[in-house]
Amino acid sequence: MSDTFSIRVDGCEIARITGSVSFGKRCVDRISGKMEDDPHIMRIAHNEKTVVVFYVSTADGVAVQKVEG
Repeated sequence: MSDTFSIRVDGCEIARITGSVSFGKRCVDRISGKMEDDPHIMRIAHNEKTVVVFYVSTADGVAVQKVEG
């Protein structure tokens, strides 16, 4: 199943990523080791193998949004 995500800077779309996209993980609590999805680390896989990994900036005004429909 393919998903599409829009990369936006100050509200303007500058890129779209489509494919079997999943998110990388980031540590939210070092003591417990709790991890959560980080939408700024995007992985695209094919046949269950990671093919490309993108890191999207966390700078102000940069956003990752799933495209619905």
